[in-house]
Amino acid sequence: MVAEMERVLASSTLPALLLGGEVKDAEAAFASWGRALKQPTAQGLVVGRSLLCPAGGDVAGAVDKAVSLL
Repeated sequence: MVAEMERVLASSTLPALLLGGEVKDAEAAFASWGRALKQPTAQGLVVGRSLLCPAGGDVAGAVDKAVSLL
């Protein structure tokens, strides 16, 4: 994920999977992922540390939130 990910995804017709990167603010990251996933080329998320080791320790909650974006 980068700033203005929607522009990046709009620049190609190729399918893309989103990798969240280092997450410092979970709510901001989920909001950013949600916006990007609305693009037609975005096909899903690549699960990483932000879901497997969330700051609050609630793995199930983080995964549920990510799934709700899809």
